[in-house]
Amino acid sequence: MSHVELYDIIALKNGKDYTVLRIKEKEGKMYFLLARIDENEKIDMSDIRIVEEIEKSGKKFVKEIDDEKVLEDLSNLFSKSISELNNEPIL
Repeated sequence: MSHVELYDIIALKNGKDYTVLRIKEKEGKMYFLLARIDENEKIDMSDIRIVEEIEKSGKKFVKEIDDEKVLEDLSNLFSKSISELNNEPIL
C-alpha cells in the first residue's frame, strides 16, 4: 500500500472494499475512516470502519481497530467528520 488519499479503495480482510472518507493523525499514527462500497459501487454508510495504518517490513498495511477503548477514542476523533458526512451527498 502506498500513500493513502481520500476516496482511495482499500480491501479489508473480510473481502469487502471500502473507501477512505477521512484521514486523521493522532499521536504520530494515521487513522482512516472507511465506508463499504456496495455491489453497485455506492457508499454504504451503514458499514463504517476505523483502521490504523501500520508498517511491516517496509510495507504499509491497515489494521482494523477492535479494542473498544481505542475505538471509542477514535470515534470521538472522527465524530465531527461523521456528522459532516451525513450532510454531504453520497457519491
